[in-house]
Amino acid sequence: PLAYETHYTAKISAEVRDLAGNPMQADYLWGFTTQSAPLPQYCATKGKNASYEWIEQIQVNSVSKKTGRNNGYADFTGDPIPLNAGLNSIVLTPGFSSGSYLEYWKIWVDMNHNYAFEENEVVFSGNSQGGLNGNFTIPSIALSGNTRMRITMKYAGAPSACEIFSYGEVEDYTVQIPATDTVPPEIESVYPLPDQNSAAVDVSLIVVFSEEIDPTTITNGTFFLSDGSTNVAGTIVQSGVTAIFTPATPLLNNTTYSATLTTGVKDLAGNNLQTNYNWFFTTEPQSDFIPPQVVSMTPGDNSSGVSAYAVISAVFSESIKMDSINAGTFLVNDGSGNMAGTFQGNGNTIHFIPATALAYNTIYTVILNTGITDLAGNHMTMDFQWSFLTEPTPVIHNVTVFPAIAANAIDGGAEYGWVVDGIMDKIYLRDEYAEHVHVAKYESLDFTQHVDWRGLYEFKLPDELSGANIAIDEVKLYLDIEGNPSGIGEILFGGYQGNGIAELSDFVSEQPISSKASPSTSVTVDVTGFVKPLCSSSSYAGFIIKTASWVDNHWVTFWNGLPHPVYGHISGQLIYLNIKYHIVQ
Repeated sequence: PLAYETHYTAKISAEVRDLAGNPMQADYLWGFTTQSAPLPQYCATKGKNASYEWIEQIQVNSVSKKTGRNNGYADFTGDPIPLNAGLNSIVLTPGFSSGSYLEYWKIWVDMNHNYAFEENEVVFSGNSQGGLNGNFTIPSIALSGNTRMRITMKYAGAPSACEIFSYGEVEDYTVQIPATDTVPPEIESVYPLPDQNSAAVDVSLIVVFSEEIDPTTITNGTFFLSDGSTNVAGTIVQSGVTAIFTPATPLLNNTTYSATLTTGVKDLAGNNLQTNYNWFFTTEPQSDFIPPQVVSMTPGDNSSGVSAYAVISAVFSESIKMDSINAGTFLVNDGSGNMAGTFQGNGNTIHFIPATALAYNTIYTVILNTGITDLAGNHMTMDFQWSFLTEPTPVIHNVTVFPAIAANAIDGGAEYGWVVDGIMDKIYLRDEYAEHVHVAKYESLDFTQHVDWRGLYEFKLPDELSGANIAIDEVKLYLDIEGNPSGIGEILFGGYQGNGIAELSDFVSEQPISSKASPSTSVTVDVTGFVKPLCSSSSYAGFIIKTASWVDNHWVTFWNGLPHPVYGHISGQLIYLNIKYHIVQ
């Protein structure tokens, strides 16, 4: 056969004669060109059965194609999808007739345009029982222009490009590969300017590139700042052609810094910066040379009667650098050692919150030393100290309640008898869940009355102490839980309003009660530091004993201000209840 795409010339010589012997007048010449060679065909592939699973939808970058079921194979090559040179995103969504199956996905792109899908042209693969998403890269060696992309979803095994398989589906697309970007990125501008001599100490470094940069290549290893000996800690934000480095703390005054961008920085096509880029700048001279001073403190110097739960504060003449405040620069000493605690700061005010309550009737000395600095780095010129005396040891009142002693109905509820050396007036038992005074057996507190029950004890002080603060020092309960192996409960402490309903914010501590240790359990609760101002109208304070869920052993939670229903209970009786408290002046 003639060759494809070839021009041929044909000739009939004048020697040719007709049947009478007459020759042609002259040679006859003509030419023609053969047809173009037919394009090669991509190999056939198909899922033989797509009734159970199929390719429902794909999305390449921002282009989405919802294709649905297509009997195992579909050709969507008529509508090209543009690709990026470099990174591209892919989202694959299967369709199922019922349930879901483990599907294996693979994507090929014919990057050398040879009408074959080769192993090095697999750009994405994975498996999932649901959707699958990720990224794939078109390398710079890929030929530009239109080419074929094949997406295969196969049940129960990894597919090959030219396979007729049992279950699944194949879709072919045309994709457009842009002309290869081989131009490396360049730096168009930086801030602070190179060799600038008055950069602010709170400056952020800004770099503008000639093209969009791959954000994964802008890191503290490729973009960093140094004072000549140490790299400066900071964060980097990159968007489009701009990268910003913000130091974690202000820079030093009158210091020369070196900023560096390395060749690890790449554009979206994978082209690197050709060389490391360095520039230098110097920060502004220090303008603040005035050291900080203490102008006031709480508690005051030589003050007495200071609450054991006081917070110790110092107010300075200017804002203080918080990283200069620590256990070595802000000391609170009781004469035998320094207290542990935490620090909080707001500008020129620093607070020390003791880890435990201060001791009663004790002199404390506070020392602020010269390690404390202002924001400009100026140190205190000398140590500053003051002392205060804490409140006297309070009289501890005891209230011991024996439910079996006496009971008189009060407003539909039960008032229990007590033995008291203090000034407690009444103790009530309430059903906090039902929001009303609960009628209970006076001879004992029965936890099994109903499964969503809570016992709420309220202490009512005499009216003359209305508005006082009380500190509960100890609560002790003796429970006969009758050996219930799943009995778990909890005590919550808080202050109460006049209607007996707790404010959630008032609960400050909790203690579990478990019957697993013994059929009869005595529980002592540490409530150190609990101080509650009583409301002026009714002077109530109290706590709750409640049940917990036997289903998951989690404490009962509160919902919209009320206890959530309970799914378990404690079986048992309250034998006695003892409360120790004192009045906080």
